[in-house]
Amino acid sequence: MKTLIAFNKPFNVVTQFSPHEKYQTLKDFIPLHKYMQFLFLRPHH
Repeated sequence: MKTLIAFNKPFNVVTQFSPHEKYQTLKDFIPLHKYMQFLFLRPHH
């Protein structure tokens, strides 16, 4: 099964998952830890 994450990024949110000293990042909105297993364990076709 494929999962698509659709996200409308708010203004002043940095498009990265690593911390930023001034602004919020995608990590603050998207629980990436829930999806990491699917990114690395799914079979390649």
